[in-house]
Amino acid sequence: MLLASVVCASVSSLTLAEDSITLNSGEVMRGRIVSETGQQLEIEVANTDRTILVKRTVPKTEVRSVQRETPEQAAERKAFESLARYKLDPNFAYPTNCYPAVIAACDKFLADYPHSAHAARVSTQLADWKAEYPLARRAATEGLVKFRGQWLTPQQAQAIADEERRKKEAIRQQQEEARRRQIEQTVATQKQVEDSNQQQQSQPDKNASSAARRGGGGYQVDMNSAIPY
Repeated sequence: MLLASVVCASVSSLTLAEDSITLNSGEVMRGRIVSETGQQLEIEVANTDRTILVKRTVPKTEVRSVQRETPEQAAERKAFESLARYKLDPNFAYPTNCYPAVIAACDKFLADYPHSAHAARVSTQLADWKAEYPLARRAATEGLVKFRGQWLTPQQAQAIADEERRKKEAIRQQQEEARRRQIEQTVATQKQVEDSNQQQQSQPDKNASSAARRGGGGYQVDMNSAIPY
């Protein structure tokens, strides 16, 4: 049985070696093998965001194969991780001096590791940063800001933000009005059902009263037919 324990750590400390353990079930665990005995292995893995470390203890009877990261692979991984931090944002522009540094780092990675599994991703990243660099320089000169993927004056960006807020408020009010109408309709329907039930319950009482009156609940005596003593 696999055992797990959670270890919290800062993002900067979560640079894990990419060792891998393949289980008999076909599951592959990647991280850093921190200990090994004759009976078990202990591997430290990170979550998707690389913000939490989890240690898993694996019995060797459940292990199909183990592969440890080489120094060359470790160097490549660390180089890629240093680039992966730099992500362009539709609402944020980096300082202009950042662009040449990131572009140079991407060029170096592709030169050092042309056959890397990350090469296509780094190539896309490089193209994106090269395309935005002249726009960022122009924005810095003209006082533009990046908003929703566009380069706008602060006034234009504020106008778009205000319009988006108005639309969201209008949608919210429409939703509230729809909920109010639905509640009113539900209450009206319930009242109709209750009124109908009350009418059905009172109908047998009315029928019983009518039957009692017809069956002798008040009768007249014909005095002419009375037998004298």
